[in-house]
Amino acid sequence: MLFFIVGIYCGLICVEGSSMEASLHQQIFKNYNKHVLPGEIDEAVNVSVDVKLSYLVGLDEKHQMLSLGMYFNITWVDEALSWNETEFPGLQEIIVPDKQIWLPQIAIPSAIRTNRYLTAVNYPVSIQSNGTVIWIPDYTGNIQCPIDTTRFPFDSQTCLFDITLWVYKKKHAQIVKSKGHAESTVKQNGQWEINTVESNLVTPLGERNYIAITLDMHRRREYYLVSIILPTAVTSCLNPFVFLLPAESGEKVGLATTLMLFYYVMLSHIFDNIPANSLTMPVFGIFIGGQLVLSGLSVVCIVVLLKLSQTNRDVAKIERSEDGNTPKINCLWKRIETILFCVFAITGIVFCGTVLILVQL
Repeated sequence: MLFFIVGIYCGLICVEGSSMEASLHQQIFKNYNKHVLPGEIDEAVNVSVDVKLSYLVGLDEKHQMLSLGMYFNITWVDEALSWNETEFPGLQEIIVPDKQIWLPQIAIPSAIRTNRYLTAVNYPVSIQSNGTVIWIPDYTGNIQCPIDTTRFPFDSQTCLFDITLWVYKKKHAQIVKSKGHAESTVKQNGQWEINTVESNLVTPLGERNYIAITLDMHRRREYYLVSIILPTAVTSCLNPFVFLLPAESGEKVGLATTLMLFYYVMLSHIFDNIPANSLTMPVFGIFIGGQLVLSGLSVVCIVVLLKLSQTNRDVAKIERSEDGNTPKINCLWKRIETILFCVFAITGIVFCGTVLILVQL
């Protein structure tokens, strides 16, 4: 019997609370117009915006486009949505869909046109008794981010974008407080690692203010060390050894041509994945281009040496020394090949060292 009475009492309280909240909704939204700015005409609506980066999808380097996901914590005061707690005891907060109330027109100007604004999509909005509104929408889209590929693949990128109240003038609505950071549980990206996320509230003279977001990140190097750096380093060491390969093997020109084709393919692979512009040029791409030139020169030198050697064997009479040693002309070709080996080895080392110094600058 006691449990039955307690159950009836709790049910009456729930019905009363639900009826009270329904009355509050009816009172607030009876004459409410979501198309009218909150507050007085001569007072600007103060909007507080906090930005949190939740995940990084990736960076499209070829099109210079940053794909990310973030959510906002936006707060302002709308006195038309306030109520007296004494008339509605126990109701300090209500939750309504964002499509029912006025929302600040938050925009990211550098985002692509189809996803530039934060729009109402029935997100729950918290309204407190004093008229404070808390709106927490999320955003997923692409933002323009100029790329500097000079130190590729050991580069760091800094993406800058603005968040502003797009429609309203400063006298109507303004951002008064901002904060931006990455979540501690931000989803890891396999290619980029986030260093810092900073936000600054910029207030130009006579213009609407905006939040300047700075996203700093660096490229993860492990993949490029295995797929690009290591093969290029090994083949660069093989370049001078073409001259030490015996001519009788018949593989001198073949090896030199193979190395030259490798550098051409590697160079094409790098430039296929970076922006096609002349403002920034990857130093590592210049290194591979230099190795391509050296490989081409080695092919030319080998072909000329083989031709001259064969001509001397067919036309000129080779004088042998009295003790029956190797012909003097063969010794000459071997000395030339040794000199070319040293020249190409020193050139490759100097060129490689220069590139490493430029990458570290």
